[in-house]
Amino acid sequence: MTSQLDAQDELFLARAIEISRHALEDEGKTPFGAIVVISGEIVGEGTSSVIELRDPTAYAEVMALRHAGSNLGRHLFEDAVMYASSEPCPHVPHGLLLGTHPPPDLRSQQPRRSHLRLRRPPVLP
Repeated sequence: MTSQLDAQDELFLARAIEISRHALEDEGKTPFGAIVVISGEIVGEGTSSVIELRDPTAYAEVMALRHAGSNLGRHLFEDAVMYASSEPCPHVPHGLLLGTHPPPDLRSQQPRRSHLRLRRPPVLP
């Protein structure tokens, strides 16, 4: 599903991109950033930490969810929108589905898909 991003989406997307640039330029990390937004407020931010943590699950999107969970004291984010600096790796949406019901709203800057609504596979409750 493709849709236009509004002004607020553009601001949040710019923050995700800023995180990815900072990760690359200042920290020498891989350039991926993500944020979790609830009710217009950023509640979690993350950058890819796969290499330095030696953790194959430490993608920017997952780290943003972990940060949001720590900040909010919960693990479900059915009311969240996630913004990412690029389209997530194919296996990342599965992790996003575990923390959401209904499916999350994920927005990224991609020529192919600037707005991606992930859908829960029918085999999951």
